[in-house]
Formats: sequence, structure tokens, C-alpha cells
Amino acid sequence: MLNPLQQDALKEYMNVVIGQAGQVLSEMVNQKVYLEVPDVQLLQTRDRFILQELVASILKGHVVSSSLRFGVECSGRARLLFPVEKGKKLVNLMIGDEEFSDHSTNEAGFSDTDTDAMKEIGNVLLNVIIGSLGNLLSTRIEYSLPEIEFLFVEGVRQDPFFHPGHYTLVLRNTFVVGEERIEGAIFVMLQMDSATRLIEKIDEMLVDIYE
Repeated sequence: MLNPLQQDALKEYMNVVIGQAGQVLSEMVNQKVYLEVPDVQLLQTRDRFILQELVASILKGHVVSSSLRFGVECSGRARLLFPVEKGKKLVNLMIGDEEFSDHSTNEAGFSDTDTDAMKEIGNVLLNVIIGSLGNLLSTRIEYSLPEIEFLFVEGVRQDPFFHPGHYTLVLRNTFVVGEERIEGAIFVMLQMDSATRLIEKIDEMLVDIYE
């Protein structure tokens, strides 16, 4: 949907935003957390095959999702997703297993402490992303409390990545903690008018760069 110039501009903008989220997370866990965005795309329902290919390259089988809903002048849903084993590894790296004695786990291997930590990671990251989009679009946004879900992704299943009447902003993201790199994805469902305004803002950024 985006041309190469628009995609590069959006990627650069989101890398700045993700960097801000990394600073917040670094302060929260008292260690350096880098966040990278190697790929950004804005997709429609007709782009489902592109999304399926992208999902298959990152998310297969059992997946952990930290999500929140947002609304008022711009509404949708945002998800931070990892394969379960990578999500568990990220939580362990950021909070340290040895600090907690909660060893009761669910079927995905997540303890209550792990689930709370993943919820907070998603809360910080998604709030920064949605907040920045709200500022870019000059739109008032309110957030729900974050939710954790354990999903199974297979085949051509499109939900929860596409909603009828929405566009999907897809960000491949990488957490760098110490020497470890944990890859996941962020999906932000936007209503059509919000996606159109986002493209207009991207074009304005390009005008500022090249004028």
C-alpha cells in the first residue's frame, strides 16, 4: 500500500518512537534494552497473502500476545506478539528468573509473574506507539488495560491480525537485551480514516525532507 519512500519515512519515524519505548523499558528493568524495527508495512485486507507470509516468517504455532484497545477519535487494537518460547526468554532476560519464587505455570509455561511482566512490557511499548500515532495525527486517544492471550497461529488464519474495515500497521520488532536478540511483531489495527490520515502525514514528512 505504501510506496518505497513512504515506507522508509514511516520506518524512520517508528524507529525513533521505538527507541523512546526502549529507554522507558531500560529504566523500568534497570538494564539497557534496545529496540529495533527492521520492517514496517501498512496493509489492507486485500494484502492478506503478504501478511500471511510475514506472519509465517515470525509467528508460528503457540504465540503470546499482549494487547490493548484504544478509542475516542481513533479506534482499533494493538498487539505485541512473540512465539511463546521467545516471549518467555524475553521475560527471563528482563526480570531475572532468580529474583522470583513463583514457579506455578500455565500450559504455555508462563507463571503469573511472567504474565504480569509481559503485560507490562506490552503496556509500555504499545502506549508509546499509539500515543505517538495520536500525536502525529493530532488525535485524542484513550487506552484500555492490557490483556494477555495465548494464541495458536497456523495456516491461512488471518485473525487476530485483520479486522473488517481496518488497516493493519505491521512492525517487525527486535528486543536486544545484552547479547540476546528476541524477534517479535507488533500489529496495530487502524480504521480506514485514521490510516488515510497517517498516509497524509507521511507525505507531509516527505515534503519537509525533500523540499
